[in-house]
Amino acid sequence: MDRAFSIRVGCAATILMALAMPSYAQSQGQCPAVTEPVRLEIKPQPGGERIDHSKSKKAIQDLVNRAKTKGQFVAGVQNPDGGQYVWSSIGVTNASFVVSSTAETMVSRTPSGVCGHFTAVTLVIGFQEQVIYIPRDYPEGSCQYQAVLDHERQHVAINRRTVAEYLPGLQGQAQQVLDRAGSSFASSQSGLERKMNDRLGTLIEPLLEPMQQTQRQRNQTLDSAENYRSIQALCSDW
Repeated sequence: MDRAFSIRVGCAATILMALAMPSYAQSQGQCPAVTEPVRLEIKPQPGGERIDHSKSKKAIQDLVNRAKTKGQFVAGVQNPDGGQYVWSSIGVTNASFVVSSTAETMVSRTPSGVCGHFTAVTLVIGFQEQVIYIPRDYPEGSCQYQAVLDHERQHVAINRRTVAEYLPGLQGQAQQVLDRAGSSFASSQSGLERKMNDRLGTLIEPLLEPMQQTQRQRNQTLDSAENYRSIQALCSDW
């Protein structure tokens, strides 16, 4: 019951810019000081659940192998049988962790370019659709089908619960980071937009690492050898 965990982190941002009138400081080519806090809203994205019952056991194993080749996280253990038999991937959950954002910025012109700072940021954090792959070798309603489904749904629940637990604390951390971000400068407005998009990702991504680490640890604990033996004992003819 390996679990492929496909992570796509990075603020896919929509930057909305408003133009401010130039001040004396801006006319000297300096960016103005930022005094107002950023208006921040963080929303969860729980994602739906979908069961894919169309693939064979071999096709699911190939999916897991491709995920490993791409460096994606895949949890799984060997059967404790002297290392002679390795668990095949008889079930897997693919979940893509995503962050999307909308940022409003205030832009001011200088003789040499433009300055901009964030005034409002909305972050949507969580999962796209989580897909549970159950081999078509196991008919719906069979013992094996239900055992795989029950196990994989625990992975889905872990993913959702971990995000829900971390978001309240993330609100305060992200607020502090954004309030300290200050202004950015570029020679053109299009350059400023790209720079602030990158800047937003640089600010937010490190804050997500503890949540993702907890998520991995919880999923790896679920995919323990003891749990695998318990699942194996539920049914015959795996």
